[in-house]
Amino acid sequence: MQSLKIGRNDPCPCGSGKKYKKCCGIVAEYTEPSADLFTKYSNLMTAVKIKLDQFYGNEIKRVRRELLQHFLRFTVEKRLPTEHETLFSDWLWFDQMDDEADTLGYQYLKNNGEYMEGPLKDCLAAMNLSYLSVYEVVAAKDFYLELRDIFLDKKCEVLLKEPWEESDDKPEALILGRVVQMADANLFSGMVLMLENDAGQKDFLTEHINHAAKVQNTKAISLLKFNGELSFGLFNHAFKKNFINLNHIAAAHINPDEAEALAQNLNSSNDYILWHETAGLKWFKPRDNDRGYIRIVLAGENLIISAEVLEDIEALRNLIHSSLPDLEFTVLSDTFMNQAPPVNMMGLWFTVIKDRETEKWLAASHPELEGKTPAEILKESDGKERLERMLAQMESKIQNEEARELVEYMRLRIA
Repeated sequence: MQSLKIGRNDPCPCGSGKKYKKCCGIVAEYTEPSADLFTKYSNLMTAVKIKLDQFYGNEIKRVRRELLQHFLRFTVEKRLPTEHETLFSDWLWFDQMDDEADTLGYQYLKNNGEYMEGPLKDCLAAMNLSYLSVYEVVAAKDFYLELRDIFLDKKCEVLLKEPWEESDDKPEALILGRVVQMADANLFSGMVLMLENDAGQKDFLTEHINHAAKVQNTKAISLLKFNGELSFGLFNHAFKKNFINLNHIAAAHINPDEAEALAQNLNSSNDYILWHETAGLKWFKPRDNDRGYIRIVLAGENLIISAEVLEDIEALRNLIHSSLPDLEFTVLSDTFMNQAPPVNMMGLWFTVIKDRETEKWLAASHPELEGKTPAEILKESDGKERLERMLAQMESKIQNEEARELVEYMRLRIA
């Protein structure tokens, strides 16, 4: 449908209640024809964002803090620098879905597209299809960059405001940005971030996206489009050269013969030790480890693995599959998961949570223990009795069943 002619003093068809000249008419100033292709499309994108901000601004203000926390949930610092604001606002308009599984950008296009000028409407449609991803520079010529999406292995050409400056003595550049595919050219929308692939950052990013896709049982393109906060958070970790804590727990059914064979392999291994046996469960851990909580648990008919860093998760799976290649794991929890553990496996998940929290308690210094850790106190002649009294005091202050179960598990660990 062609756009309808609107008078300057007519009510704006967007429904704002304002006159057209004081609403969408203002936006039209940004859509004046330009001989410069970059300026033309940049102005169109600016006009689209102004229109969305005018229309949804008050609604967004009420939930902005909550949405910002969601956008930052995978980052290191959990804060958004002012200069990165456009990355967040684009995510708000074009990625974040409402209760009807629509983004605000798509919702506006669906309800008001027929009243929009043709170029503006086409630009909004293109922005609705865009997503935040990471690109490596393949080649540069004049004002154009040839890029490859490292997650989807797709090439594209992007128009820049200024020519790209190459340097032969620098590692390859990785760019976090949102590419918008216009009719005559592709452009980045708003801010882009860059880092050098000088310490395996590209592998870190691709491996974590693949892991997230596997955990969520989806495709990478779906993650990029509807979980843009994941791209932003992983890029932030890669920039800071920080591992991301996945808090991964997975379980598989195992028969007695398989359990016995695996236990023998672990006991004879130079890399793993039997750390403790509690309530009939055998807990194995790496002999040398400085990367957090890593465990293999033989729990009757179930095998549980838990680790925090992706490299360790893969190492555990490879170790198990070297002996039991057909074993299939069910992921109980993971930082990238969007749902709770399966109901029938909640007990296995809580078993690991109790042990992990107990390990933290054992390794932490406590004022009531003169600054010593429970693990240190256990080595003393009356250590067990002191810790029993400490746990009794803890138990007297708690009111929920899960916390009581945790304290009881701590008692079993120090027995």
